Amino acid sequence: MLTPQANITVEPEFNLLLPPRVAMINARLMSDKPAMDARLIDYFANYGGALRQFANAPLQAAAAACTGASYLAGREREASLVEELQARHGFAFITAATAVVAALTVLKARRIGLVSPYPAGLNEASVAYWRSHGFDPVEIASVFNTESAFHPIYSLEGSAATKALRSLEGKSLDAIVMLGTGMPTLAPIAETIKWSGAPAMSCNLCLAWRGGRGAGRERAERRDAEALATRRRLGRPPQGADATLVRGKSAYHSSCNGSTVATRLHRLCCRDNANGGSCRANNQSPFDETPPS
Repeated sequence: MLTPQANITVEPEFNLLLPPRVAMINARLMSDKPAMDARLIDYFANYGGALRQFANAPLQAAAAACTGASYLAGREREASLVEELQARHGFAFITAATAVVAALTVLKARRIGLVSPYPAGLNEASVAYWRSHGFDPVEIASVFNTESAFHPIYSLEGSAATKALRSLEGKSLDAIVMLGTGMPTLAPIAETIKWSGAPAMSCNLCLAWRGGRGAGRERAERRDAEALATRRRLGRPPQGADATLVRGKSAYHSSCNGSTVATRLHRLCCRDNANGGSCRANNQSPFDETPPS
């Protein structure tokens, strides 16, 4: 994981979000620029250099937990850099912004609401970025902290994020995105599971889902194949995860327990009803589908 130098939210949230058997090692994105926008530009330019901190560690995926850098780089430059880094290193490279794009695409969302911790200039770049991917940000709830001596985003408290998120509950939206990887989002999102508003997600939540799939899929499918082979040698019919594998899908994707990110995200995308909830994405977990590359 590549994390901005002063971000104090990514590690704690990802330690809660990553699915079983997926672990994270972290490297810091560094810049000595005083202005936020200038630091974000530095971070984007140094993704390749920052990955060298991992040397020959056996990574299955790498991620950049920095949405602001993607806004300023723009869709085309971001896609080009992602393709370059993947070709160079041989594993998936995912940005927080593209993880959100993947989640919104799977949800078939178009009208979106944003909970934004950004100053005005970065807000404008953010809106332009989402529009470049075909989404229409029709509502923005600002939670920018102008009084912090530490950092206007990383100093935010969950209560402020919750208040901003709640302000979008009655809006006509397909989805709500809590922006930035430094704003605390898990508690605010947890409170929306039974609310009447649109599905709410955050950049960290989407990146944990997308990165967890990249890091865990190969290992899970190999484990399931070994279990299936063992049962066949013993003359036993496939059961549980093995039966899922026989149907052509890894248990990592479809037989999730309550601790996995897929299940948590599925709950966020469902409305409670008498039958236990019906998913807003064609009655199936959107996170069982394969997101766009």
